[in-house]
Order: sequence, then C-alpha cells, then structure tokens
Amino acid sequence: MTQDTTDKLRLFALAANGKSYSIEVPVGSDVDIIEESNTALLQQGLTDDELDNVILSATEFDDVPAAAAQAALLAVPAVETEEQSKLPTVPKPTTMYDALPEKSEEKLVSTNDVVVCVYVRNNLLGKKRGKYFPVDSLPKGFCLDPEFPDPSKILYKRYWINLGSEIMNGPQTFERSITTTHGMSKTKTKTLSAKLGVSVKGLSAELTATTSEQITITEETSVTRTNTVPVEAGKIVVYTLWQLVEKFVLADNDGKPINWSGYLTQKKYLKKKKPFHILPAEFKDNVFTNNTTRYWSDKVEIKPTDVE
Repeated sequence: MTQDTTDKLRLFALAANGKSYSIEVPVGSDVDIIEESNTALLQQGLTDDELDNVILSATEFDDVPAAAAQAALLAVPAVETEEQSKLPTVPKPTTMYDALPEKSEEKLVSTNDVVVCVYVRNNLLGKKRGKYFPVDSLPKGFCLDPEFPDPSKILYKRYWINLGSEIMNGPQTFERSITTTHGMSKTKTKTLSAKLGVSVKGLSAELTATTSEQITITEETSVTRTNTVPVEAGKIVVYTLWQLVEKFVLADNDGKPINWSGYLTQKKYLKKKKPFHILPAEFKDNVFTNNTTRYWSDKVEIKPTDVE
C-alpha cells in the first residue's frame, strides 16, 4: 500500500525516567503514528521497556520542576502543622463495644483545573506499546472523537485508614507492632505521572504546584511501626492507630471521575473511520491513592457507665 502523503510530523517525547526526545514521524492515511513513534524512539536508544508510559506532545516539555513548583514545595506547610480543617475527622468509639470503620469519611481538600493525557493504542495486532497524548497539545491536524471533557479537574482528598484497635485495662503499658505501607505502587505512580504529562521524578512537584498542598509521592514500601501505650490503673481505654491516605481523582467539570473512550484521528479523516484513519484512545484509570507517613494515635477513655 502506498502512502497518500510524505508529510512529516515533529513530536516531542517524555519518558517515565525524565528523558526527553524530539522525533519525526510520517503522517498519512495508512500510517500508524504510534508504531512510527516507537520505531523512532528505539532508534534514539530507548528500550522496549522504556517505551511504556511515554508521553507524546506537539509542544516541548518543561519537565524539570519550575521555580514556582519548587517554591511551592518550600512554602506549603507540612501536614503536621496545618490547620485541622484540612484533616478528616477521626472516628471515635463511645463504648468499648463500638466497631470502628475501616476508614474515615473522606475530606475534600481542594479541586483544581488540570490538563490530562489520554492513552492511545496502535492498530497492530499483538502490539501494546501505546502512548499518552496531552489533550491540549495533540499532533497537528489530529483530534479526539468524541471530544474529551473540558475542563478536567483533579480532586485532592484525604482519609484515615484503621490499622487496628485494642481494648486495654490499666494499669499496663501496652506495646503493639503494626506492618503497613508508605507511598504509591510503581505501576500507579507511572500511570498518574503519564496522565498528568510529567515524568515520575516530577510528579510530587506537579501535584504540589497544582493543589497548593505539600505532596510527596514515594515508591511503595512496607514498614513496621511499634507503638507504646501507657494505661493508668482503674482506666479502660480503646486505642486505635490511624494512617492518613491521600486520594487523587481525575474528574470532569461536575466532579465525576473521567471514564472516556474514543479515537485519535486526523481531522480530514474524521468521518471516514477506516482502520488506519483512527487509533483507539481511552482514559479509564482515574483514582490514585498514596499512603502517607502521617499517623494518628487515638486513645479514648471509656467511662465505667459505658461498660456493662
């Protein structure tokens, strides 16, 4: 099959490791720009594994955290010193028989505009190396069908998760070790970074600048925490350890999580929709959580009248 044009399109690529590239790909009715970009990036030295989560844009990337983002990291107060109004309410028992929930109610901290990237697959069977495209910087002459929700929002929420409760009678000094996790999974980190159009190393600064809250995303690790709780003689307490979780929701203008699917196509082929005129596109992963290093040790004294 002969191409109907020999036009070239310049695209800028950003890999998950923060490296950026400039490539040229042919454009035509029988050209798959995803596979052409993969070929161009392989020629630039990327490996097959590095082709995952690559972002393609019509404009150059400024992935190094800008001065404003760096300033935001320093200016935003740490969660330990911020006002209680930005923290969710910790559930408390009223009797020793109350069953506390696995998580608290969610607290919406902020809602902000954000530019997101859609995931576009190629048309070659057996190939899964798709690419992310910023919805506001598509390749020249291309469009999304149907239109993508505009504007897009990022909802920043917080909630506590219950790491376990104990009923204790004094006098005693109770010691308990709990294993939990900090951070976000590597897969989720790469996906969220790609959807926001930044590298993994730029994710924390991007979220901090966008939400005006100090956000630190680290790779998920398992940690063991030991707590010592003194209980005075004659006292009965319910002790609960809570961990703060951050939740990021990519939503439409009504605050509903974005669940979009469609096509990336050249505008001149918009109504033809032949196999190589369209590339399947989607935006499905829309909720991401980050387990923070902030804990709340809650010791509630139970009055004798509350004990049967």
